[in-house]
Amino acid sequence: MGKTIEILTGKAELCRSIMGALPDWFSEPEVIEASARAIEDLPVFGYVEADVVTALMALKRHPPGAVEIALIATRPEHHGRGAGRHLIDAAERFGLETGARLLTVKTLAPRGLDEPQFEA
Repeated sequence: MGKTIEILTGKAELCRSIMGALPDWFSEPEVIEASARAIEDLPVFGYVEADVVTALMALKRHPPGAVEIALIATRPEHHGRGAGRHLIDAAERFGLETGARLLTVKTLAPRGLDEPQFEA
């Protein structure tokens, strides 16, 4: 079987499954559940290998000219196999097709480092 990018249905359950398999990044059940609910109304793309969604990405449009990668995650046993690169390519195509000129992604600092750090 080949590898494909597909627009997904069943988004919330896939989100819970993939994020739940990544406790080093997504350890709080409330965050996983909020993410699963938040992506229901967004376009969500999946990287599919041998009929299994191994990675997903949710995109959020910010008219008039930006698309944000709201969530991107890969099942741990599939890390380093190119799924993320293919999803980023799909995000770029989506942005171009929808007239966006900017693709963004936001990340969070590890817990405990959110406060500014000053040296004396």
